[in-house]
This record gives sequence, structure tokens and C-alpha cells, in this order.
Amino acid sequence: MKMNFKRGFTLIELLVVIAIIGILASVVLASLNSARTKGKDAAAISSMAQARAAAEIAYSNNSNTYTGMCPVVTGYIVGATGTNAPEVRASLFNAQTAIGAPTTGGPTVPGSVGCGASATAYSTWIKLNNTGSYCVDSTGFAGVKTADQVLAQTLCV
Repeated sequence: MKMNFKRGFTLIELLVVIAIIGILASVVLASLNSARTKGKDAAAISSMAQARAAAEIAYSNNSNTYTGMCPVVTGYIVGATGTNAPEVRASLFNAQTAIGAPTTGGPTVPGSVGCGASATAYSTWIKLNNTGSYCVDSTGFAGVKTADQVLAQTLCV
């Protein structure tokens, strides 16, 4: 009686296939993490566009002034109250939540926000995960700036 051992795969062949599958899975997971980060940034940018629209509504509702439009921002984190424009606060909060509200604030920490308003102008920004901060202001500017550029100016431009 002759035994035929050529039917299955060898242990080495199985280990090679498992290793190749593992390498491919790690490449796919790395690209998914990048896509997830970009998706969070896109959600934050969308919320910032809503904040701009809310700021203009607040301007017309408050006798053509931006004063009091900004929510309380403590340590670059949106507070629960302190604004005449709850829609602006909600939009900034949503942007911060999309990225993930930081536990410690700072202009270089993703999810950190800033808001400033005077009677005739406003500027608000959020630090994105990738590079820079997304800034919107009363001049109509909406775009990415570095944190230093945003902090050095009252407007984004």
C-alpha cells in the first residue's frame, strides 16, 4: 500500500499565504485610517460652513452687529453657553465633535477652535487633523491657514 502525501498544502505554503494576507490587510487598514481622518476633516469643514451661515443670520438678527456672536471658548474648547447666536455655537461644537474635542487645548491640537467677533467683523477657526486650521470670517474667506497665521490676525485673510 503506497501513501500519497501530495494532496494537501505544506505548512510552509500555508504560512506564506497567511503572511501575504496579513501584509495586504495592514496596507488596507492604513489607507482606511487615512480616509477616516480626511472624512473627519471634511465633516468639520462642513460644520464651519454652517457656522458662517449662522453668523450672518446672527448679524441680521442682532441689529447688524457680530458682537456676542461667539460662544465661550475656554482652552480652545467650545463651552456650553455664552452666546447670542446658539446656531454659531452649535456649528462650532459640531465641527469640534467631528474631529474629536481635545482634552487639552492649544492652537496645534486637532479639534481646537477659536472665535473672535467685534461689531463689524468676526473670525472663527478649527485645527484640522491633517495640516493647518480651517478658518472662516466676515470677509467671506473660507480656507486653510496655519495656526500662527490665524492667531496673528483678527480675520483669516
